[in-house]
Amino acid sequence: MKSKMQYLSFLNVISCIAVIMLHTNGCFWAFSHERYWVTANVIESVMYFAVPVFFMISGATLIDYRERYSTKTFMKKRIKKTVIPFLFWSLFGLIYMTIKYPENPSNFDIIHIVSKLINTQIISIYWFFMPLFSVYMSIPIISLIPKEQRKEKFLYLVIISFITSSLIPFVCSLIDIQYNNSLMVQFGNSYMIYVIVGYLIDNYEIPKKLRIFIYVFSFVGLGLHLFGTYYLSINSNRIIDTFKGYNNVPCFIYSVGIFVFFKYFKVPLKLSTVFNRIINLSKYTFGAYLMHFFIIDISLEVLKIDNRNIYFRVFAPFVIFIICIFIENIVKKVPLLRTVLP
Repeated sequence: MKSKMQYLSFLNVISCIAVIMLHTNGCFWAFSHERYWVTANVIESVMYFAVPVFFMISGATLIDYRERYSTKTFMKKRIKKTVIPFLFWSLFGLIYMTIKYPENPSNFDIIHIVSKLINTQIISIYWFFMPLFSVYMSIPIISLIPKEQRKEKFLYLVIISFITSSLIPFVCSLIDIQYNNSLMVQFGNSYMIYVIVGYLIDNYEIPKKLRIFIYVFSFVGLGLHLFGTYYLSINSNRIIDTFKGYNNVPCFIYSVGIFVFFKYFKVPLKLSTVFNRIINLSKYTFGAYLMHFFIIDISLEVLKIDNRNIYFRVFAPFVIFIICIFIENIVKKVPLLRTVLP
């Protein structure tokens, strides 16, 4: 990639499609010894990088916000771009679910609605917004660290957070020891570690030997997630999540490898036009995330598609993404609706 925005935009698009594919691949969560679950496990494991990469993109693009505008402006932008759309589409989802399941009408009491919003119980895939809002509230603090000190301090945060929040809990789960979560370093805990890692990868050069090391461990992470989940689940006749989890070791080293790879990926000249077209689609990814649940649900309901169908799980995400782009272009022509698809 020739520039920062090019590789981040490309990552944004492929991560969006990966998220949609994770959700068209929902049959993964219905464990079976049938072949569909084997392919579902492959899709689930390969596409698992999507959420961590989104947080890494946030770190790469937002931690330096003070160079462009004030914290007040930063918060206004985040509210406009994420909070308002979240509220609108969640309430839209509440109406949608009430229409779909009239025999179980939702409680429209204000306390009930607020509870559902906070706990993302209306549209379950919107769980992503809560850690995202938490990250946004943390960035103004971490951005105060002087730029010349960030490499050392951020590396410390990443290492100590990885050890206490990922590595030790992972090892404890393997040897069946209960881990005391109070040991976790809070500031770099959860998805904040990805934000910091994204900033580090984007702003500092990584020597080739270290990149190779990262790629090897990335494949190890993918292998642990894929084969570990398969063998444990097959032997237990149910899904065993020892190797799953966005903050778990397998996902962390796999996702970091994906991010590093695309930072240093050199687009072949013959494919430059295709890559540029993909990059230009990045402006539609957030809208696609907001809308794709409804399109998947309606497709399964109206077209009577078997969600175990491999063609649906592999090819439908691309069609759904295109449909989302089409809808977004129409919605943005209506002035009052532009704020719900920023």
